[in-house]
Amino acid sequence: MCHDTTSSQQPTNAVRVNVRVEGKTKTHPCNGLNNHGKPPPGPTCTGALDDASKSHFSWDATFSKEFDDFFIKTIAGETNTSQMAWIIYLNYKSINVGGCQQKVNAGDQILFAFVNFSAPVPALHLTGPHATVVGKEITVHVADGDGKPIAGATVHGHTTDEHGNARITFNRPGKYDLKAEKTGTIRSNTLIVEVGPGP
Repeated sequence: MCHDTTSSQQPTNAVRVNVRVEGKTKTHPCNGLNNHGKPPPGPTCTGALDDASKSHFSWDATFSKEFDDFFIKTIAGETNTSQMAWIIYLNYKSINVGGCQQKVNAGDQILFAFVNFSAPVPALHLTGPHATVVGKEITVHVADGDGKPIAGATVHGHTTDEHGNARITFNRPGKYDLKAEKTGTIRSNTLIVEVGPGP
């Protein structure tokens, strides 16, 4: 299960906020300065999760004094196990600090993925055209966070080649939500393709 929040997809009346938690005797900030982070403070991955949760789902975490950060336990009813946990990805790469230490910028892709943490799990990045017409072939591309092409991923019933490309032709007009999937990876972002009538 993945939850995707994108900083650039904000309503026009959005405001920037910092997340802070008041414990019994101590304030626990979440502004990028956690665990001796460098100033200035700013929005973070965990802050983005909290913003997104307000209208879609709930989440829970425990605070670590050692790391001065929150460890996410549950998102949308899915809770960590002995083998599965919530891992944070920024721009399709897993981060090596806590979510309150990792600052984010407008346009960043923030992903919380429920994965087996025994080995690295790449996050798929799907790109391609957003518009086409019936009967015209388009090419979509699947890569990991480092830009390495992913072969063998499935997109709309088609499989990517050694260059990470899949060729797709739509037979009916409409809006199509495409995702790339492959065993051992995190399924991709959604690529929305509007298909118009053919010539």
